[in-house]
Amino acid sequence: ANLKRIEKIRDNGYETAHSLITPGIIDISLPIGIPNSDLSGALAVSLFCNDLDADIIQQTLSGIQKCAQQINRNLGI
Repeated sequence: ANLKRIEKIRDNGYETAHSLITPGIIDISLPIGIPNSDLSGALAVSLFCNDLDADIIQQTLSGIQKCAQQINRNLGI
């Protein structure tokens, strides 16, 4: 089940999910680094779900993607 989830995240380039720890929170995350290596991880941002709409999610995702690209550049990837 986890391998299919990881494949889906790689295909989409990101994942959004309701927090399993804190009610009312949504997490947006995307992979960074080199897949299937010792140099891989994830970058995530948590948002309150109240009044959350597609535009806010898209704006946040865009910002996270820019950060991930910069992290990868800094790592020489």
